[in-house]
Amino acid sequence: MNQTILNVRDQVAELPGKGLKGQDSLGASKTITIKEFLDTLRAVQSDQTIVFQLHKERLVAAGYHITEVKAVNYSTMDCGGVADRWDETLIQLWNPSDEPKRDDMKVGKFLAIYDRVAEHVPVSDDSELLFEYGDGHRPAVAYHVERVESKGPLILVELRAPAVTCKARDRKNAAAPTNQARCCG
Repeated sequence: MNQTILNVRDQVAELPGKGLKGQDSLGASKTITIKEFLDTLRAVQSDQTIVFQLHKERLVAAGYHITEVKAVNYSTMDCGGVADRWDETLIQLWNPSDEPKRDDMKVGKFLAIYDRVAEHVPVSDDSELLFEYGDGHRPAVAYHVERVESKGPLILVELRAPAVTCKARDRKNAAAPTNQARCCG
């Protein structure tokens, strides 16, 4: 049975400045918070296996480790002069090629690792969750979580590659969509 547990594109955001279909007012995809992800994992069987995918293809090979959990705080200013602040939780995954072959991580082990980290590192429940992964074939990239799906014994975590945009231009285009604005104020 295919059951989507958490799909940001189908959620309606109730936060100020947020629109429908998992998009914010600038048209970017809604993010999944660490709390939403953990609540989802806590609601499934602890022996289900977590598999990370990109474009519905396996991204992270079996036997991965969680090497680090980072609570990151950003203070930024874009090219239009608008300051912003936000938090992210970045979970770094690594797959050693020099160790014996192992299985994918189970939900119970993932939660035990995260809970141990959370005892020592202050993580904001509302922070966006990203998974960082790279291997011998691709550079390390911090991927957004697109959706989480329970499919039989698997928890499929569909990731989305990051994209660069000009926030100043996006704000102007959102205010006047018929006028395609230039960036930098």
